[in-house]
Amino acid sequence: MYQIRFTCPAGARLPFHPREIRRLVLCMLQKLIPQSADVELVFVRDVEIAALNRRYLRRQGPTNCLAFPDAGRQDAFFRGSLFVSLDTLYRECLLYGQAPAAHLRRLLAHGLAHLAGFDHGEEMEALCARLEECREQSD
Repeated sequence: MYQIRFTCPAGARLPFHPREIRRLVLCMLQKLIPQSADVELVFVRDVEIAALNRRYLRRQGPTNCLAFPDAGRQDAFFRGSLFVSLDTLYRECLLYGQAPAAHLRRLLAHGLAHLAGFDHGEEMEALCARLEECREQSD
């Protein structure tokens, strides 16, 4: 069983409907973890993600996403929280010339790979490419 909890600031503009975001995350989780998973997906503003970045990683300023695996898990159950800054997402879309839906798909794949314990490198890049094959229906 997969549980995806979703939080978004009131009035926030998402690249596509929350229902489609859940479907996209579910597809990625099924490719990544063939068992149960409990993921919290939290969309925030730059000010919130900058505070998390400073508190937990001791880095200044906002970032596009932060992944926090549940370090207390002792079983094979996959758990964690993924924070995505909407402000940074849209700013990076302008900077890189990417569509918001495509960039969000990339950030979700990247963050879920980190939740699964992968670190930057070729193995993670290959995994993210596989996860990005999932598409929201509005694409």
